[in-house]
Amino acid sequence: MPSRKATGEPLRRIKHALALWQWKGYVRWTDKEHVRSWMAKNLDQTRYTDRELGRLMHEFVAHGGAVTEQDNPSGHAFEMDLFYYTLLPLDGQELYVEFVLSPDEEDDPGIMIVSVHWPSK
Repeated sequence: MPSRKATGEPLRRIKHALALWQWKGYVRWTDKEHVRSWMAKNLDQTRYTDRELGRLMHEFVAHGGAVTEQDNPSGHAFEMDLFYYTLLPLDGQELYVEFVLSPDEEDDPGIMIVSVHWPSK
């Protein structure tokens, strides 16, 4: 699965969605139980709410933090050709945040976060 730095139109759409983190619908979280379960076990839910993580992602990417684009392998849990991820600095570690662009609105996109975890060592 080749990966590359997100650039151009995809990166513009990601930055647009993240810039609107405080508005409902622009940074959405999957309702998959494994994501919610991991977050409850590994993150302080009073400190790192969905909304706060959206804000932190926005600040990270707006200040030059890398977003990586990767082809979606067949059989992956969602049906998009590409997915994106970033390694978000959090409490002295990097949190792997995987997401897809919402295809609904080309001019006004959102993102859906589909996985979060500490990277494998």
